[in-house]
Amino acid sequence: MFFSQVNWLTAKKDSLNIPMVLSVDDVVNYNNNANWETASAGYEVFDKASIPTLLRPATIIAVPLVYVLFH
Repeated sequence: MFFSQVNWLTAKKDSLNIPMVLSVDDVVNYNNNANWETASAGYEVFDKASIPTLLRPATIIAVPLVYVLFH
């Protein structure tokens, strides 16, 4: 689900005029290398697409939700 969101946002960057992505929940489900590597790979997609990201300290909820800020 995470990569589907990342890829959709990247594909819609220009048509929806997306200036940045704000992550408002946990970036990983479990604090282990595999989860952090997956998260890092997803955020690299944003970096390559020149989409700035902002991570907010999360709560206890484990499913990452990504919200988009529009102009």
